[in-house]
Amino acid sequence: MRSAEGLFLVDGPVLLAEALESSLSVRTVYVEQDPRRGTTERAVAAAADAGVAVRQVRTGVLAKVLDLASPQDVVAVVEQSSFDMEAVARLAAASSRPILALVEVSDPGNVGTLVRSAEASGCAGAVLVGECADVFNPKAVRATAGAVFRVPTARCDSLAELASVAERAAMPLVGTVGGDGVTPESVAMHAAVVIVVGSEAHGLAEKDLRLCGQLVTVPMEGRVESLNAAVAGSLLAFEAARQRRQRSATAVGPEPSGGARAPLSHNGGPSNHDQSATGEP
Repeated sequence: MRSAEGLFLVDGPVLLAEALESSLSVRTVYVEQDPRRGTTERAVAAAADAGVAVRQVRTGVLAKVLDLASPQDVVAVVEQSSFDMEAVARLAAASSRPILALVEVSDPGNVGTLVRSAEASGCAGAVLVGECADVFNPKAVRATAGAVFRVPTARCDSLAELASVAERAAMPLVGTVGGDGVTPESVAMHAAVVIVVGSEAHGLAEKDLRLCGQLVTVPMEGRVESLNAAVAGSLLAFEAARQRRQRSATAVGPEPSGGARAPLSHNGGPSNHDQSATGEP
């Protein structure tokens, strides 16, 4: 259903609520008989109020539909978002933010985690390359924690295709490697770059490494040989966010010697919410 009809399944009341708040169309909601009180009832009621068709099914039916260890008692059918990599590259160039590229990342949980990290770290979007797991797989959707509704995500057949688009947008490729790369903080990632993460089993292929202008290795201690792909990609995405913050702080300059002024409240006095001004924890 995901590829043929452009739809995907969202399970649980929390993700249903996020889907209803997103720009994506929620087609139908299926809820089991005698659903859990509270969150599920509120989410289903919100869907009904929004004009979404709600269908009741027998208890246990949803567990057979979803390939999840602990399926919940409500599932929604949602329209997939649709982005191409040129659109994602334009967003990155316009916002001076990175793209997270996932090359052959096969585990849906890792794909979902990386899309979640892409949102949390401020990436412009994500591109799934080659035989990468589907971000609309139920396991991936759950792992995104709602980011699937908000992060522009595209697909392409090869990193060479993405590299061609990135070159036209003057976006360098930064690849992750298990050893012999430079440290993340030594690579300029404060602007539009493509952070490339390889597969869990083999990392990036030689042909893909040659497309990357710089290769980065996360320094590690202890006897661990490598990091999980989602961890490595997330660390680089947040390093890019750190560099943007640092660059922004440098551009603004230091605070006056008297310290920061408290923001004004509506009545012109110091805001009660400013903790630094009041000294409250």
